[in-house]
Amino acid sequence: MYNDYPYMQPYMNNDMYGTGNYDNMDDAENKDYMSNAEEYMPQYYMPSYYMPQKYMPQSYMPMGYMKTFPMETERYKKCVKVPEVIGKNSCQILLETEIPFPAGAPALEVKDIVKEVKELVLSVCKDKVLINGKLHKNINYKTLQSTGKIKCNCNDLDVAYGELKHVSIWIPFSGYMDVPGAMPGDTVEVEYAGAEDCCEIDILKDPCHIKGCEYPVYRKLKEKVIVKIEVKVLRPVQITVDPERPNICP
Repeated sequence: MYNDYPYMQPYMNNDMYGTGNYDNMDDAENKDYMSNAEEYMPQYYMPSYYMPQKYMPQSYMPMGYMKTFPMETERYKKCVKVPEVIGKNSCQILLETEIPFPAGAPALEVKDIVKEVKELVLSVCKDKVLINGKLHKNINYKTLQSTGKIKCNCNDLDVAYGELKHVSIWIPFSGYMDVPGAMPGDTVEVEYAGAEDCCEIDILKDPCHIKGCEYPVYRKLKEKVIVKIEVKVLRPVQITVDPERPNICP
């Protein structure tokens, strides 16, 4: 039964040490040379069915054998803490504000308005997230100091002179959103917080006239804007991972 293994031929021919002496080939069938062979034979020359699995060459391993020991697999498993997503939601808050311009510097025209959500505070309670924050607005506008006419190519053109000024204002807001499964102690990650530019209305109000100027100026600005908040509620959990290649991180 050992004739299938080429490295057993010297032992089957009574040539234990590989001297090339095959004189006793007739007696080989009557002697059990495996007991002596395993005593002198290194592990990598041992037949596959006697060899420990961890020393067994892959080419000699029968089909169906595990190539990795269970103990080695357990050694590579890691316990890590990762954030679990409990839920996501968003809310919209309508802000309507009437902003006065400073005395002595009414607005002729609004140039631009820069909006930014600041001081955002989020609190998690059962199945809800409470929101508190402030919308900062920086309003750049044109003032009117004097008007006149100039000639250009025999035409009279109306002109207006003034300075650029600005108004900064912080508008508080609050709201809440439903997040089923949220509990106190969970963390909140803000995915988006800002004003919707496509949903905004600016109206100049309370017109008046400056002496010597024919164009009206305005003392107030009424603005409507929608603030949108998108959040994600997270909770840390421990999981066991079994990487295919251990120690893959540098």
